[in-house]
Formats: sequence, C-alpha cells, structure tokens
Amino acid sequence: MAVVSLKEIQELMEHLSFETTLQYAHLSEDHVKGQVMKLPFADGWDGARHNRATVSINADTLPK
Repeated sequence: MAVVSLKEIQELMEHLSFETTLQYAHLSEDHVKGQVMKLPFADGWDGARHNRATVSINADTLPK
C-alpha cells in the first residue's frame, strides 16, 4: 500500500474542504492496527482490548 497523506489526497482531488476528503477515507482495520503499532506506546498491544480505533476530530481546527 502506498503512503499518501490525506492532505495530499485533498490537494490531488481538488477537494475544497478537508471534511470532503475524510468522507471518502475508509481505512481497513488491518491498516489502522498497523499504524497504531508504530506508536511508541503501543509495545505489546495486540488489539484484544479494543476492536475499533476511535479518532476524535475537531472540524474547526482542520485546514480548509
């Protein structure tokens, strides 16, 4: 899988708002798990405690 930031996708797709890009961003559970495992505090995390990744986004702070 290629690594492209959502900001780059927004620009490539010419979305005026970041929220539009987020509407089309569907991440697989395996992808989310892989990204979480890269975090420094994720040592030994096996996903058993959580079955979903939750991200809280404040739309007021997103780039427009």
